[in-house]
Amino acid sequence: CTDPNPPTFTVTGTISSDKAATVAYKWSSGKSGSVAVAAGGSVNVSEGVTAGAAQPWSGGDTLTVTSPASVSNSIKLSTTCTYLPLSVTNPGDQSVTVGSPFSVKVPVSGGNGHYTFSWSSPRGNLPKDLTLNSSTGVISGTPQVAQAYILNVTVTDTESSPQTASTGTFYINVNSPLT
Repeated sequence: CTDPNPPTFTVTGTISSDKAATVAYKWSSGKSGSVAVAAGGSVNVSEGVTAGAAQPWSGGDTLTVTSPASVSNSIKLSTTCTYLPLSVTNPGDQSVTVGSPFSVKVPVSGGNGHYTFSWSSPRGNLPKDLTLNSSTGVISGTPQVAQAYILNVTVTDTESSPQTASTGTFYINVNSPLT
């Protein structure tokens, strides 16, 4: 379900009969055929359906079965594609020395794969010389001031009903260089 294009689903109907028979079937999309069903048996028939543009994607088709005695019955079959829950991993406490390059990526999975990252600090002090890339979740830069930062990164995906997840707090400790 992470493909930005609507996927093709397979919907499957089961045709059962208490007597041996050749049964005709037709999908509302136009595909049709006939299948031999053994007495007391069943046969599956499938059809590919391209989902609509709305997410989460869903698709369906109607299967009509006609018995040898010209008795028809129809059923609407459908399926829906949903995304895995959005999950973000706390990168753990980090240390860097003043004047040294720093980079850490906030790991994320699930959702629809299109994320926006934001950060906050319970102390209200975001690192001045570090930045959070709002598309990739990478915190990077070269800090110039020794200080400890408490941070929280929040991730939101771009589903029609967005999911949000948070790292919880972690520290970036910017240490003075050893003399």
